[in-house]
Amino acid sequence: MRKTVQTMDGAVFVAGKSKECTNSSCTHFGKHYYATGVLKYSLPYSTYGLDVLAFIGWQHEHELGNNQLKERVEIDFLVFYKQKCMILEVDGEHHQQASQKTRDYRRDRVLLRDGIRTVRFNASECYNHPLEVVTEFLNLF
Repeated sequence: MRKTVQTMDGAVFVAGKSKECTNSSCTHFGKHYYATGVLKYSLPYSTYGLDVLAFIGWQHEHELGNNQLKERVEIDFLVFYKQKCMILEVDGEHHQQASQKTRDYRRDRVLLRDGIRTVRFNASECYNHPLEVVTEFLNLF
């Protein structure tokens, strides 16, 4: 990967050599990946820095109308995989309360309008079967 990335502090040239997964038992066998240092500046197919993307998101959030969330939201896991992102939420018992269900539903709809899907798993399912939860979640990408 060789590209110029536009950051809030100016343009930065980023270069990184991809490597191929050689572990035949790995689900990513034969696929190429980059060192995490390269991804500290931008997403794989973006020429904008992460700081620029965050600023655009912040600006977009402050320009939203009455239909949008006004309170700060907390996300359990924002996962980037296959050049897409999705939210994994681990729902404990308090998510069964009517008021919390309403807040969750409203927040999920706002995020979905921005193209970010939320997938919810029960906390006990995550605790007792973490590998199955992660596998199911990643298969949804």
